[in-house]
Amino acid sequence: MQRATDEQQAIIQAPLDRHMKVVAVAGAGKSTTMVQRLLWMAQEGVNLSRVLVIMFNRAARLDFEMKVKRYIPGDEPQPRVRTFHSLGFQLCQRFIKARMLSKRRLVDSDGWAEKLARDCLLEVLGEPQGHPCNPFRPGIPEELLGFHDVVKSDLHSPEECFASRGMSDSLRAFLTAYPALEAMMHREGLRFYSDLIYEPVTLMRDNPEALALVTNRVDYVIVDECQDINPISQVMLHQVAGSRAWVTAVGDDDQTIYEFRGATPSFLINGFDQLYPDPLDFKLTRTFRYGHAIAAAANHVIRHNQARVPKLNVAGEGNPASRIDLWMDSPTAATRTHERPLIRHLLEQQRQGKPLRDTAILVRVFSAASTIELQLLEERIPYRFEGGESVLHHRHTEGLLAVLRLADDSLWTLPVQDQVEALLRFLMLPHPGVAHHLLRDLAARIVRNPQQLGPAFDNTLLQVKETYRGRLAEKRPLLERLIATTERDTARLLGYFLQETDCLHRVKEDAPRPRVGKEDRERLEAVQRFCVAHGGDCSEVRAHIDTLAGREPMSEDDDAVLLTSVHRSKGLEWPTVIMPDLSDASFPYVREGVALDMEAERRLFYVGMTRAQERLILITPHDRDLAIATRGCYGRSLSDVGLGKHDQASHFVYEANLHLSACIAKACEGDPSALRRLPPLLDVHTANAYLAASGSGQRLTPNQTAGQERHAS
Repeated sequence: MQRATDEQQAIIQAPLDRHMKVVAVAGAGKSTTMVQRLLWMAQEGVNLSRVLVIMFNRAARLDFEMKVKRYIPGDEPQPRVRTFHSLGFQLCQRFIKARMLSKRRLVDSDGWAEKLARDCLLEVLGEPQGHPCNPFRPGIPEELLGFHDVVKSDLHSPEECFASRGMSDSLRAFLTAYPALEAMMHREGLRFYSDLIYEPVTLMRDNPEALALVTNRVDYVIVDECQDINPISQVMLHQVAGSRAWVTAVGDDDQTIYEFRGATPSFLINGFDQLYPDPLDFKLTRTFRYGHAIAAAANHVIRHNQARVPKLNVAGEGNPASRIDLWMDSPTAATRTHERPLIRHLLEQQRQGKPLRDTAILVRVFSAASTIELQLLEERIPYRFEGGESVLHHRHTEGLLAVLRLADDSLWTLPVQDQVEALLRFLMLPHPGVAHHLLRDLAARIVRNPQQLGPAFDNTLLQVKETYRGRLAEKRPLLERLIATTERDTARLLGYFLQETDCLHRVKEDAPRPRVGKEDRERLEAVQRFCVAHGGDCSEVRAHIDTLAGREPMSEDDDAVLLTSVHRSKGLEWPTVIMPDLSDASFPYVREGVALDMEAERRLFYVGMTRAQERLILITPHDRDLAIATRGCYGRSLSDVGLGKHDQASHFVYEANLHLSACIAKACEGDPSALRRLPPLLDVHTANAYLAASGSGQRLTPNQTAGQERHAS
């Protein structure tokens, strides 16, 4: 085990009879520090079997257990390492044995959960057609399940959660559906994963005998990633610790990125201190992941947040030098895939024989991955797509592909069941709001007798509420024209279909949330561009997509670039990280010109950029102002320009102050002349704090004659 820094040593040998709060920057080695503290505690006579360690997820739990076993012999007492969900499951089992909770099955698949939500909405609504919470509308069952989890993440009422989340009035039926879903789960003897924490917590809150079975049974509790635990988990922690256990909270408020699950940075900032008075406060400010350029830029970004524990992120001694590249990419219709900077970079990596697994592409939302995934497929660059649904297998892509299959008559050569599925996807794009079983039955009727479209539609329309008949009926003449057409030009076929159905507008408007609608539209547009760019003949385009979709997905053992979201990257690192699509309309995520939560978006950007070890590549649209601001080492205030513009670089790229960060890095690496080449600066506070903390011996002097709009840090 590597030698501990002074900051780490203070934590390792901290008094045993105090609560502790450890705020650690990205890559600071907090897990290793906690293992070393456990070793020291054992040496001081602590029985480690009376120590509970709670990790954020299963992967982190397994990794921590491996580290513990590496340094603590198996014949000696071992700490209990859990996640909140595994701890909740253990408590449920204990309460079931004590006859305080009923034994129930765990709903362990998304499909099962969505069916329950759909059945519940059908029970509540009676006749769902025409209702905004129609369970056959794409995304509605998932939305109800998400609301259910939000309620279970706290101890507030469904009404309070609905209001605090600012949910649309169109989803107000969820307030009736929530208790109905709870009743259904009890009748059928089922539990969701969220119940594993919620049920034991509420039981212990209401039943002192249940609480007595659990509380005050351990001497120490260590909680990792404390910034991302939601209120219900905080209550469970307090119940388990009781008045006996000394609690250590470890995390980084600047990396709070699970607000949608109920987490807030406030728990680590001041909430912990209220539950566990007078804790010892520690900071781990030295990162062992990346060099000065990334560390300095990360400080320049995150310092703009108000809700945070003040701290610097400083590259440790011996870290490899890091660099940040800024690429501007505003493709035209004539731009070939291999000319795009991201693809050009990966192709060059392949030619040089460099491992692709050393590179991760991190996107803000998965719809932004669609264009990139299609480019990777086109250039045969091996990749793994983690956390989302491949664009080639998305229902909207399959719907557009069905249009091409109808036009070139290849649909009728598929196996019968595949014909039904293809027609079903066609009928669902855009979704007419009709029950899934009715659409499937209609597709099957058409497959049995394509010449009898009229009777097939008429039979189905009789079973559809009048409100939705028009949307389904309009698909009949469209289907007839596609079957009879001699048109083979992909651009004209898709353009005709999208215009006749008003598809791009409808998929956006029909989505349960504006964010989902925006992503669905962007995905459709990406697939349309790909199809049109590939060539004219629809048969060739369709065959090409079939070939791409039939390829085996890459595994973790394959040498492939990783394509995933910033949320999914939490806790991971790669030599090279690429963050594409950094416009002021995509990162921060903007809806109707307003960022949903600027500080939350900034934390997410900070997490993304601190996944890189050696090289961080930021890709923005061509933005002349950014080039000028970068050279001049000044940023841009929110009042300078409105958000939501696709042709302007992300606000956070401005804040990163890339030229100043690069000069700071050079000074820290032994080139004092780098700072002398800087333009006049007004605000040098953060820059000087970093130079001092890194021991460079350099210092910047503010120039009061510099333009008042310029700020260095």
